[in-house]
Amino acid sequence: MKKNSFRKTLKVIAAAALSAVMAFTAACPAFAATENTDSGKTYSITIDNTNSQVSIAGKTYKAYKLFNATDAAKDTSDTNAAITYTPIDGLNLSYAADGTTYQGNNLISYLSTLKDNSDELNTFASTIYKNYIANGKMSETGSVTVPANTEKATIDNLTNGYYLVYGTASSHGNEVVAAVTLTTLSRNATVAPKLGTPTLTKQIKHNDAEQGTEWGNYGDNQIGDTIEYRTITSVPILTGFTHYTYTIHDEMSNGLTYQKDAKMYLDDKKTQPVDAQYYTVAGSPSANDTFTVSVDMVKLAKAYNLSAGAKLYTYYTAVLNQNAKIHSANNPNTAYLQYSSNPYDDSQTVNTPQKTVYDWTFHVDVTKTDAKGNQIEGATFNLLSTKGDTSTKYIFIDNEADGGIHTYTIAPDQQAAAKLLADKTVTSYTDPDTNITYTNTIVAGKVKINGLDDVKEYYLHEAGAPAGYNALTEDLKIVLTASPANADGSSANVSATVTGADSNHSVLSSEANSIAFNVVNNSGSLLPSTGGIGTTIFTIIGICLMAGAAVLLITKKRMANKTK
Repeated sequence: MKKNSFRKTLKVIAAAALSAVMAFTAACPAFAATENTDSGKTYSITIDNTNSQVSIAGKTYKAYKLFNATDAAKDTSDTNAAITYTPIDGLNLSYAADGTTYQGNNLISYLSTLKDNSDELNTFASTIYKNYIANGKMSETGSVTVPANTEKATIDNLTNGYYLVYGTASSHGNEVVAAVTLTTLSRNATVAPKLGTPTLTKQIKHNDAEQGTEWGNYGDNQIGDTIEYRTITSVPILTGFTHYTYTIHDEMSNGLTYQKDAKMYLDDKKTQPVDAQYYTVAGSPSANDTFTVSVDMVKLAKAYNLSAGAKLYTYYTAVLNQNAKIHSANNPNTAYLQYSSNPYDDSQTVNTPQKTVYDWTFHVDVTKTDAKGNQIEGATFNLLSTKGDTSTKYIFIDNEADGGIHTYTIAPDQQAAAKLLADKTVTSYTDPDTNITYTNTIVAGKVKINGLDDVKEYYLHEAGAPAGYNALTEDLKIVLTASPANADGSSANVSATVTGADSNHSVLSSEANSIAFNVVNNSGSLLPSTGGIGTTIFTIIGICLMAGAAVLLITKKRMANKTK
C-alpha cells in the first residue's frame, strides 16, 4: 500500500511539472480528444518584465481568451497527453492566410501547424488584436495594473484556455506598446512583454592623446580641422512589426559644416559596411536637422540576421568653420533616434533622449606695451606653426575692431586663403564676392586671435616693432592646455604657457575662461659703434687749447714784470 501511494505521488508531481513547462509556450500544441477535467479550476498569467530598457510599473495588462482548452495531463499519468482546444461560443474568430479563411476548428488546426515565435504566428496575433481587440469587438477576460516600483504582476481567476495578452510600457517618459503575447494556461503561465526600445549613443573623436580615450563627449580643435563623429544605435525587438520607423536625427551648430559623408557599419572598425539599399541619408530635411539617416530596420535585421540589441555604427565628419563659438562657449552636435512605438499603428513614433557632444576652440588676447605697461600701436606680428619659419604663417579672417580689440580668426581653408595672398608683397586681400578680408599679418595694439587648438604649438613672430622701439629677437611659443570642467564636457577650463628667451616680453594672465598676455617693446637707444674718428680729434683740440692758454698766461706775466 505504501509503495502504491508513493508511485501515485510521483505521478502527480510529474504531471504538475509538465503543466508548468507547457505554460511558457506560445504555440498551439497538437489536438488530443480528451475529457474536460479542468471544470471549476482557476488559472493565472504572470507578466514579468526583465528588460531594463523599459518599465511596466503602473501599466495595465489585459488577457483575452481566444479558445477553450483542456489539459489531459493534469489528471492522468500519460505524459504524452496533449491539450484539447475548442472554439468559444459566440466569439466566431476568423483569420485569412495564404488565400484561405479559417474559422472555428479549422482555425485551431491551422494554428497547430505554426512554430513558436514564428512570423506567421506573430502575424496572426497582430491581426486578431487589430480586428477584434483594438476596435472593441472582444472584451477582456481579466486584467491587472502593475503596482508602482515593481516589474511583475499576475492576472488571476482565469479558466484554462489559449490567451492573448496586451499591455504597454514606458521608456524615458515615452509610452510604448508591447507586441501581443499568446500563451496556453496549464494551471499558471508566465509571459514577458514583447518590447524593447532602441538606444542611441553620440560620440566625438579626440584629436590628441590627452583625453585618455579615443571617443567621448568632447573634443577641441583649430578652426579648419575636420572632426569625426559617430552614433551607436541598437536593433530593437521587432516582434509584431511589419514596418519599423528608425530615423537618426542629427543637428549641428553653426560653427560646424557637415561634410555629407554619413555611412553605416555593423562594427566600430568600419570593416563591415551596411549596404546602402537598407538606409537613406537625407540632408537638411527640416529646420533643425542637419541630416537624417532612415533605416529599413525590418529588412536590415533579416538581411544580416541581426538580433535585438545588435549595434549599428554611423560615422560622419564636420569641419570647424569661421562661425565657431570661441571659448568660453562651445560648438555642440546633437542627435536622437526616432522609432516606432506601436506595432499596430505605423504612425506612432517616439524619440530617444537627445545626446550632445561638444567641440571647443580657443583664443588668446595679446596686448603690445612699452616697458611701463602702456599700450602702444603699430607693431606687426605673424602666427607661425614652426618656430622661426615665416613660410608657415597662418592666414586669418580680419574681423576688425570689436569693443576696442581687433579680432583675427584663423581661416578654415588655409590653402584657399593662401591663393588670395599668393603675391608675396600682399598681406591683405578682400574677396569681392564674400566681402571677407584675409590677412597673414596681425597689427597690434590690442588683438584677439581666435580658433586655436590646445596642445598644438604656436609661435608669435614680431615682423616689425613700432617706430622708436626694438623688436623681439625670438618668437614667443604659445601652448594652450584644456580640460573638461564637468562630466559631460559642456564646460571647459583652459590655461596657457608662453615662453621665449627674449627679455623684452612679459607673460601672462591665464585664467579658466581668458588667456591674455603682454608683449613688451623697450624704447630705442644709441648703441656703441666702430669705424668713426671717435674722440681722438677732440683730445688733440683740447690739448692745443690748453697749450695756447698756458702760453698766453706766461706772456702776460712777463709783460707785467717789465712794466715794473
